[in-house]
Amino acid sequence: MSRAGERSGRQLADLCSARRKPVRFSPRPRVIQRVSASAMGLSVIVHTFKNSPRSVAPRKRAIGLCVAMSALGTLAPGVHAQCTVPDSTITALQVDASDASIRSCAQMLQAAFAKDDRAVEQARKQVLGPLTSSSTPSVSFRLAYDSALLPILRAAAAGENEHSAINALVIAGELGTVGGINLLTQMLADPRPAVRMAAAAGLGRTMALMGEKGTKAPVERDIAGAVSSLNKRIASETDPMVLLGLVSAMCEGTNIPATDDMPAIAGDTLASLAMSVGDRASLNSDGVELSMMRAAQAMISALTKGRDKPRMDRETNVFMARFAGDALALARKRVVAGLKSDAERAMYADLVKRAENILSLVSVDGSKPAPDQSLGESLAQGNDKDFQARVELMIGSGGVLTKSPFNFPVSRFAAGAK
Repeated sequence: MSRAGERSGRQLADLCSARRKPVRFSPRPRVIQRVSASAMGLSVIVHTFKNSPRSVAPRKRAIGLCVAMSALGTLAPGVHAQCTVPDSTITALQVDASDASIRSCAQMLQAAFAKDDRAVEQARKQVLGPLTSSSTPSVSFRLAYDSALLPILRAAAAGENEHSAINALVIAGELGTVGGINLLTQMLADPRPAVRMAAAAGLGRTMALMGEKGTKAPVERDIAGAVSSLNKRIASETDPMVLLGLVSAMCEGTNIPATDDMPAIAGDTLASLAMSVGDRASLNSDGVELSMMRAAQAMISALTKGRDKPRMDRETNVFMARFAGDALALARKRVVAGLKSDAERAMYADLVKRAENILSLVSVDGSKPAPDQSLGESLAQGNDKDFQARVELMIGSGGVLTKSPFNFPVSRFAAGAK
């Protein structure tokens, strides 16, 4: 390493370990920073700022920077690899948690959690190595790794150090085990938004693993349990960004291919997604817009997959049609209240267009709602009266969605209507 590079590394290490003087920051609204961990393809929440005081020690404020740098491969000076598992162990059909290389990884991780944030960053990267290597981990290895690591991850996740808790949940999501799922669902109720977000992201990663090659440790009922936990949390979550994380995790479940082991989980998750996000928008629409757009896109994707689409029964189609009605009702509510900017208008117009797409694709008892596909465009062009009149034909009394075969109550969509 060059002298300049070594000096930069030491400066970053000093910043992360808070050896410099406090730095002053102006008050700022809460922002949840994200770091793309290249080794996992996972968006991880690394820190939450909420009306920060003007003077904060750098160690606390620099957590996001340290996680970002380590995710990009920058190592803290003096940190050496201590977790190396042979490919023969990773792919073995029978592995025990007492394996020396697995024990070494567990000991290294436990020691890191007792040190500082830099050590935790490096330990996380090393521990994830065997799980993200080119050698597909066997179920036996995942279970042995789970057995060795999970007690350590539980303690870190429940501890006061938010940074350690987040890193523990990143590892839990990559385990792809029932134990990992149980820890992640438990942490969905944590009082810290960033930790809840990490738990949701971890569940999303576990669901994504179910679509990858190789034998799976969880079975369909385990994934269904995770979906149920996400569903319940969506109803009560107060942070808009965490809500989006919960919805995004459920969207991953809609992509799980139908197999003999998991024949119906994608379709069931799709129904649960449409039901839970639609109900949330109907009962409490605060900060729900981005989550509705994410859910709508997942439904459109599922409906247009052709032969690979999830198994969707009548109930699933009904829930998706109702979700689209909820989206139209939300947009109308915001229009009646008065849109505040062109950007806000564009966002709701986009949501309406996605709802129109869903209604053109779902089918209930052979009936398709088939809107005229002009609602979103009318809203985008500022024709608010025309938009409201057209929406009434869809969700008002005698509208497409309030009569047979859908028969949704007008009261569900009535909020905000003049």
